[in-house]
Amino acid sequence: RSLVHLYQGLLNAARLRLDGVVAEFGVFKGGTTMFIANVVERLGVGWRVIGFDSFAGFPPKRSPLDMYDHPGCVFADVEAVKSYLSRANVELVVGDISETCSRLAEEQVVATFMDTDNYTPARAALAIVIERTVVNGAIVFDHFTGDDKFRYTLGERMAAKVLLNDDRYFNLHGTGVFIRQR
Repeated sequence: RSLVHLYQGLLNAARLRLDGVVAEFGVFKGGTTMFIANVVERLGVGWRVIGFDSFAGFPPKRSPLDMYDHPGCVFADVEAVKSYLSRANVELVVGDISETCSRLAEEQVVATFMDTDNYTPARAALAIVIERTVVNGAIVFDHFTGDDKFRYTLGERMAAKVLLNDDRYFNLHGTGVFIRQR
């Protein structure tokens, strides 16, 4: 369901003529990255898509909430992902998300897709995008709901909870969508 919500966030941002970049944290093989780039292209808005991933597996656990490390969710062939995304308006940032997320420190962000699976990278990325997301922009979490299927992604959900107490953001109940209102 998160792709539908991501699409709706991008569509809304385009209708409102928001300006900035789209960030994705957790690229894996680039499927969602390409989806985002294709939506951006079809909407005709020209936003650059910036994708973040280590391409070296999950980083070492730094919190008890960094619980997810399934080997089937590791894709280390960054050259294959670059080739796949080569025709798209995508910048890949390779490295530990907790360190590389600072790449967005000077960007205006219209939408973020968070799919880190774990607490530490999600929390680090949120520390940047909470402030950099433009009014009416969206932060969409892949694992905010659905704990029955992805119980080990609890860390991503726990990182997202900081937004529930931030009165600038509105959570669409039952989804991982947070809209910045002011």
